[in-house]
Amino acid sequence: MTLALRVPEKEATDAIWGPRMNNGEAVMIWGIFLVAVALFFVLRLRRRPPSASSGTLRDVSDSDGSRRLSARLDPTGALVIEGNDYGDGVERVMGFREYEWAWTISAEDVPALLQALEATDDVVSAIQRRFAGDQVANLGQFLDDHGIPVERWSRVGD
Repeated sequence: MTLALRVPEKEATDAIWGPRMNNGEAVMIWGIFLVAVALFFVLRLRRRPPSASSGTLRDVSDSDGSRRLSARLDPTGALVIEGNDYGDGVERVMGFREYEWAWTISAEDVPALLQALEATDDVVSAIQRRFAGDQVANLGQFLDDHGIPVERWSRVGD
């Protein structure tokens, strides 16, 4: 990469800045400046708090089948909670072997959910702390109790 700098006439720069530096010195100063700017942005990005855009709430596989539940933020900032249940256990309880569902909490309602969770960090981490594992069975009632609007979708069948 070649960096070319146009250096003004000696008389013009000497009057303002004092004795003129040569091109090598100017390139070195610009290089140091650019490295400092890059370092500033790298360090700034590293200081941002970690944000989990997705996480697992349940992932169980046993003789009854599998049950998976995850939470993620979609590109609009809405929280999407997705579940998939497959196997003999689902068939015994529901009469079919496969059940998929999703709940979506709009981006506008995520702050209310964070408040209900008494959390200030990212909503996926807060949901994981409160409702991971067996506690996830209480999530629907929690949302209802706190008036958090939920758009629900489900599909059954093989």
